[in-house]
Amino acid sequence: MIEIPTVSILVPTYRHVSFIGDCLDSILQQSLIEECEVLVGEDGSDDGTREICMRYMNAHPGRIRLFLNDRSRVIQVNGVPTGRRNLMDLIVAARGRYLAFCEGDDRWCDPGKLERQVMLLEKHPEAVGSYHSTEVIDELGNSEGQAFREPLPGIYDTSNIASTLSPFHTSSLVCRPIADLIDPPRWTWSVGSFDMALFGLLACQGPLLLSDGRMSAYRKHGTGITRHVFHRGMAMHVQRMVIWARLGGYCSRWPTSSLEGALREHIGQVEREGGRRLAIRVWANALWKAAPHSLMRPLMQARLLLRACRGR
Repeated sequence: MIEIPTVSILVPTYRHVSFIGDCLDSILQQSLIEECEVLVGEDGSDDGTREICMRYMNAHPGRIRLFLNDRSRVIQVNGVPTGRRNLMDLIVAARGRYLAFCEGDDRWCDPGKLERQVMLLEKHPEAVGSYHSTEVIDELGNSEGQAFREPLPGIYDTSNIASTLSPFHTSSLVCRPIADLIDPPRWTWSVGSFDMALFGLLACQGPLLLSDGRMSAYRKHGTGITRHVFHRGMAMHVQRMVIWARLGGYCSRWPTSSLEGALREHIGQVEREGGRRLAIRVWANALWKAAPHSLMRPLMQARLLLRACRGR
């Protein structure tokens, strides 16, 4: 076992029996794998995922560390089970100088991914992380001919990362293990989009830099996380407005203009989809859920209320 790995690769998985082998194979093909540890968090699956993970651990002793969880410790948001306890435990257990992420139903598709991103971060010590473009694939692993998000800017920071959409896919992220990832604020436990909250916490500490190429793949399938209620309709808007409102109170350096722009965009989308009254209710719901952080920028919230009441 490497004393201090260059990268800790975190693989949270739950009921991914058809995909976890592909995921782990793609990780083990990395050119930098001899300098890495692979931490797999198996979250109590009943479909054979756990048995596959155990076979990989036995085949790669000292390389793969397997954490077997049970469903009793799962963090629920509004009564819905999530995988964030699993991911949080993996982050705490990681020993690497950098963290990389790949959920068990996704995969990496470039053996040089980690090497290039680590080199970029070594060259730029002021940066907290690196991201890249991600291919969208179907359940069978076939490309859908599109990227998860493109075009991507050369840099993300607090001036531009706040948005109605996720800035990049989690499978593309390599970052430094900052304190707010190892021990995230308690409010992150209850938000719908945990990954977006983590991206925001990273941006509070410094810039994230683009690495060229589509080097990972996000798999769309019937039980994937983006099919969850938190990622659809009005619930999505409320949950993401809560994230930006909370980050605005948590990170005093975050530009008000950036946060307000993202919140205005959410309000505008709700109004277009459901009318002005719904926009007011959604804004008020998010404001309530984000308290007390949402009250730390009262002038911004007053302008947003006026925006919701007046309409476009």
